[in-house]
Amino acid sequence: MMPMRRALVLLATALGGAALDACGLSVAGSASDVGAADATVTFDTSPPPGSGVDASAPTDAPADVDGLADQEAAVDAGPPTSCKDLLARDPTLSAKNAIYAIQPAGHTGAPLDVYCEMTVDNGGWTLVGRSAAGGGGAFGWKSAAGSVADELQPYSLDVAAAKLLFTEIMASNSAAGKPVDTRAYKLTVPADFLTNGTNLINLSAPVKLVGTCTPTPGTVMFQWAGATSDTDVFFFRDINNASQHNGLTASRWDVTYSNCAQGADLEYVQGAIFVR
Repeated sequence: MMPMRRALVLLATALGGAALDACGLSVAGSASDVGAADATVTFDTSPPPGSGVDASAPTDAPADVDGLADQEAAVDAGPPTSCKDLLARDPTLSAKNAIYAIQPAGHTGAPLDVYCEMTVDNGGWTLVGRSAAGGGGAFGWKSAAGSVADELQPYSLDVAAAKLLFTEIMASNSAAGKPVDTRAYKLTVPADFLTNGTNLINLSAPVKLVGTCTPTPGTVMFQWAGATSDTDVFFFRDINNASQHNGLTASRWDVTYSNCAQGADLEYVQGAIFVR
């Protein structure tokens, strides 16, 4: 069989220069020396005159013909590491509170199904604890309990095992189908919050996100947090004393005070803890 290069050169020679020019082809090399290594055929890929196509425009970036470039790029980047990361990848989820799969950095198990609150304070909150009437048992920052999809039982993600990174906490009251009901507060914590063990850290004043209650700084039950080794509570307190295990328990909020100023209007109501 005749080599392709030689066949092209022979064809080019037979066609002649005018025919080659009309087809956008050119020949380099001698017509009589069709076997020479420098006899080649080149193709002119520039757009024809009058086509309206800019020959200088880059052609290596595909057009976003379906409007899904951001979502496709997110898929290529792998599973989201948190609800915040998920929302950053796909801003269209900003009004879609739901259960999603995430894979926190450093978590080697299967992806985690978590509830994402996407509306409060620009969204991106991951639910890590939710009480239920009559609940008990393991509950807290380093405890796993229940199912995120079962509101009738206490739910605790075990944030430490999930390797979920965060610097903000949202504490709320909750109701059926509404992990954030009529009151919610934002707290800022250091990135190493989960390493505190039995220690407590002094927090800045909580920021009201939902509701009308603005607790009094310095006396509210969100003044101190930590004791992350406790296995029965997401601990919060108004004084530097971790012995009483106040905060969100498996059955309800226990914040001692039945008022806004100190108890944030959360005493003995169902509640939830989110991180971001």
